[in-house]
Amino acid sequence: MELFEVNSRIYTSDDLASAIKELDIEKGDMICVHSNFTQFGKILPRKNEFLSVLIDIFKELVGDEGTILVPTFTYSFCRGLCFDKKHSKTSVGALGEYFRKENGVYRNDDPIFSHAIWGAKTELFKTEFRECFGKNSAFDIMYENNAKFIMLGLGAEGFTFYMYIEQNIGVSYRYLKKFIGQIIDENGAKKESEILYFVRNLDMNPIPDREKRLNFMIANQAAKKTDFGGSNIVLIDARKSFEVLSKKLKEDEKYFLKESK
Repeated sequence: MELFEVNSRIYTSDDLASAIKELDIEKGDMICVHSNFTQFGKILPRKNEFLSVLIDIFKELVGDEGTILVPTFTYSFCRGLCFDKKHSKTSVGALGEYFRKENGVYRNDDPIFSHAIWGAKTELFKTEFRECFGKNSAFDIMYENNAKFIMLGLGAEGFTFYMYIEQNIGVSYRYLKKFIGQIIDENGAKKESEILYFVRNLDMNPIPDREKRLNFMIANQAAKKTDFGGSNIVLIDARKSFEVLSKKLKEDEKYFLKESK
């Protein structure tokens, strides 16, 4: 199927699947897909048809033995809102909003950084956890299962897993803050809940240098990048990125921050 048009060139679903696969995606992989498709060029199919084709591409790449996650972040508790797993809309893109409504897709209980999950290891994400980036969180499970992050049209942006690494190291420019609210499950049952989020210390105003971080990961074989359409696709290895970024943060926790003016 024709997906994008850039400077009179057409990019098909086969082109996209090949580009992602060549970055080292295999059957059985756990992948987490972050996306901004507006960067690739003119989208040719209708919205839902386009999103359906994308999901089919990811399912074909990882197979029935694989697992797919798509962010459906709502930041609900940060905004003083309840988190309704069935109805709270994602704040981070059309793909997650579409995917979370598909049959067989589970949305986990994080009232700030939820994910929609499909595949062989979905049951692993049906756990209780106290911190967005702590033990048994989606990010912790992705680390334990050596997930691969696929960044479509985002370049250096959107690597939320980095906060899991920062919390593990215990950087001084972030701290754990408690958020309290109500979660409504898939059946409409309500429960009071609280969660700890490793937030930025605004008095220190830490601004990440995302390009520096991405280039560092590429140089240390923790990430790969390829041009596609009018933008690019980045693949980041969870275990390898954790290893190389943790090591650097232990040497200098501010290495990936922009210098204060």
